Amino acid sequence: MPDESSKPPSTPTLGWLEQLYYESGNQAVVEAVKSAPAKDLLTDFSVTHKDEGADSVRLEMKEVDRIGYVNFSPPALWGIPVTVLRMNLDPEPTKESLLFHGGEELIVPVVGKVRYKCMWSPGGSPIKEDEIRFAPGEIGAINPSVPHHGWAEGPGVSAAWLFLHHNPDSTTALDVAASIHKINVRNERRRVTPEELESPGAYSLIAWSLADRVRTHRQRADLTIHQLADLANLDPSHISRLESGTANLSLDALYKICQILRIDLRSLLFAKRWFSERANLSNAGIPRCAWEKSDHITSHMLHPRYFKLKKGASPKLRSCLPHYPDYSSWVILEGQAILELNSDGRERFELLNGGDVLHFRRDHELKVRVMKDCRIVTLHLGPICPGIKQGAEGE
Repeated sequence: MPDESSKPPSTPTLGWLEQLYYESGNQAVVEAVKSAPAKDLLTDFSVTHKDEGADSVRLEMKEVDRIGYVNFSPPALWGIPVTVLRMNLDPEPTKESLLFHGGEELIVPVVGKVRYKCMWSPGGSPIKEDEIRFAPGEIGAINPSVPHHGWAEGPGVSAAWLFLHHNPDSTTALDVAASIHKINVRNERRRVTPEELESPGAYSLIAWSLADRVRTHRQRADLTIHQLADLANLDPSHISRLESGTANLSLDALYKICQILRIDLRSLLFAKRWFSERANLSNAGIPRCAWEKSDHITSHMLHPRYFKLKKGASPKLRSCLPHYPDYSSWVILEGQAILELNSDGRERFELLNGGDVLHFRRDHELKVRVMKDCRIVTLHLGPICPGIKQGAEGE
C-alpha cells in the first residue's frame, strides 16, 4: 500500500503514478489504480442486463440504413477487440451503398430472419448481387471485406445479436461510439456503391483486403502517401486511389509497394474466397467451435459455442477455454438461472435472464442453478480453433 507521502494529489497525473512506481514498486501502482475512478480497469467479470445496454452509433452507418444498435460489449478499458451488439433491422434495404470492413462478423438472429445483400464473385464469374438469409436457431458468419448490407426479411422488424472482431491489422475495423445520439462524424471510406465496384480493380482492392492492408502497413511504417510514392517511384495519386479502392494499378506497381511495406501478398491473393457460413443451434449443442469443420473460414479468431441447460440442473462450468483463459463473452438467448462465482476476491450472485450478457477477463469456476431452460452462446477469442471438449456443452 502507498504510504501517507504517496497519497494521490487532488489531480492525480501519470507523472505522479510514475514517481510512485519509482519509490514503492509496481504493487503500489496497482493499489493506487484500484481507488481510481476507472473502476473497470481491474475487474475480471462484467454483466450487462437486457435493459442496461447503451444505445450506440456505428460511425460508418447512416440514417438511411435503418438499423439500430444497443451495445453490450466488454468494458472498454479491458482492451478486448470485440464488440457485442443487439441490433434491430427494418425490412427496407438501403439502395444507396454497401459496407465493407476488416475483422470478422457473426450474427445470431433472435426475432425474424435477417437478410444480407452483397456484391461478390466466388471466382469463375463476374461479380453480381447475391443474397443470404439467417434465421433464429442459426449462427451465421459473413466475410465483412465483401461489400454487403443487412435488413429484416419480412414485414416486421427483425432483431439479432451481432459480434464483431476488430482485427488489429485492419484500419477499417469497426468502432462503436456508445451512447451517442447526435453525431456528425461519419466514415465514408467503408462504403461503396455497386456502380463503383464495376470499375476495374475496385472489387479486388476492397474484397481481397488489398487497399486496407496497404494503408495499414504504410501507417505502421510512419510513411505519408507522398513518401511511399517516392520510394515506389509512383505518382502519389496512384497510392491515394489504391487506398480508397479506386485504382487499377499495374501488378508491377503493386508488387513494388508490397515489397517496400513487407506485405504478405501471397496470403491475400491465394486466400480461399467465401462470403457466408452458418451452423445450426441444435439440441446437440456446439461444444468446441461452430467453424471447427468449416471449409470456407480458413482462419478465424472468434470461436462461438452453444449449449443448453435444462430446468433444475446445477452444473459447474468453466467460463473460458483452456486455450484462451483470458477472455470470453456469454449471451443468454433465453431462460433464467442464478450464477455464483468468485470475482475480485468476493463471492457474487447474479440472476440471469434472456437478453443478459456476461464478460469474463479470466477463467472462473461457475456454479449455475437453472430456473428455466437456458440457451446460451459463448464467444472465445484466439488464433487457433479449439479442439478439446469442455464441460460447457452440458445438459
